Amino acid sequence: MNEDWVNNKDETAYRVAYLVAGFIKGTLTSVEHDELDDWVASSDENMQVFERLTDASSIGELEKTVSRSQLQERLAQDKRQLDFSSTSRPSKKSNTINLLVFSAAACILVAAGIFLFWQNDKPAGSAGTSVTVEDASPASYRAMLTLGDGTELAVTDKSEGSIAHDNSVGIAQSDNALVYTDSGRSHELVNNKLTVPLQGFFKLVLSDGTKVWLNAGSELIYPVAFTGKDRSVQLKGEGYFEVFKNAAKPFKVEAGGITTLVLGTHFNITSYDHSDVAITLLEGRITTESPRGNFTLKPGEQIVATTESILKRTGADTSAIIGWKNGVFEFRDSPISEIMKQLSRWYGVRINYEATPDYLFNATIDRSVPLSKILRYLQLTNKVHFKFENQTITVLK
Repeated sequence: MNEDWVNNKDETAYRVAYLVAGFIKGTLTSVEHDELDDWVASSDENMQVFERLTDASSIGELEKTVSRSQLQERLAQDKRQLDFSSTSRPSKKSNTINLLVFSAAACILVAAGIFLFWQNDKPAGSAGTSVTVEDASPASYRAMLTLGDGTELAVTDKSEGSIAHDNSVGIAQSDNALVYTDSGRSHELVNNKLTVPLQGFFKLVLSDGTKVWLNAGSELIYPVAFTGKDRSVQLKGEGYFEVFKNAAKPFKVEAGGITTLVLGTHFNITSYDHSDVAITLLEGRITTESPRGNFTLKPGEQIVATTESILKRTGADTSAIIGWKNGVFEFRDSPISEIMKQLSRWYGVRINYEATPDYLFNATIDRSVPLSKILRYLQLTNKVHFKFENQTITVLK
């Protein structure tokens, strides 16, 4: 193996260690922030390395169990054992690190280097103090089901099998979905209500076969069996619908003062309190009716209703709009206020502003990660910083 190549990669590992340690301590310059951001964004592997290396609780565990001398010895050993083989070697030494991916041994080297950087310049008397980080877990399958007689049943991902019967309709949970089965003997109109709290989400299959996904902080009222001339439900919050086609019995969703009429189609409705109403069509055809106007939508079109107006838009970013249903945050030119709304609902936290950055963010992040990692990703832009304590995110400059 070429010795210069190994030395270059060795220097790169130290450079990453320096940058990540500086990120943790908040001492990077804007140029260094850009350098780190380029490296993290260059590959999924680099992003995973960054996630592991910025886990403050892991650093705290390392600090409690491994001495500085032990780390220095391990660091020297790792440097000797590093195998930086690559199918495409650079033709000359580079001052940047944005196109490099580490081997497992290199990750160990960087982790050890970060710890040593972390130890440097620590205040006197801080040695041996464990690192504690307040965090918030992502949303999970949980909701409250209210039956026609007012009985309330908590449903979670631990629930399975038959849950109840209401008006001759069977209610069961299967594969993290609440499923209604109509026996055909039900004639009376009986409504159920499914309430999804903050830090929760849920899926249900209505008695006609329509599938509904509910986002955090949402509520759906619906008949246990559709006995009338149409199929009407009421939504608060956000829901994604895959409507079972039945030309003889149109499906209606009442949300935010707007009625959406469909026969069989896929669409998303956002109608949280004190927020705009947005209806986005992904497949099929729908019409909307309200005192402020009626619209017909084709796939990729959307109507947005504010307190002042209602507008039809084309070219909606449907992937970003239903990212929540597919398990990801997709921020596309999103202001920090919109991002904080989503984080507040998904992680069940409060939001406080000491600053509002004039910057539009773009990112795709898995919704299964803890809140701390989302905040670290956003801080990589160096356009915003956060403080998180007492289950409150404070937005800083």
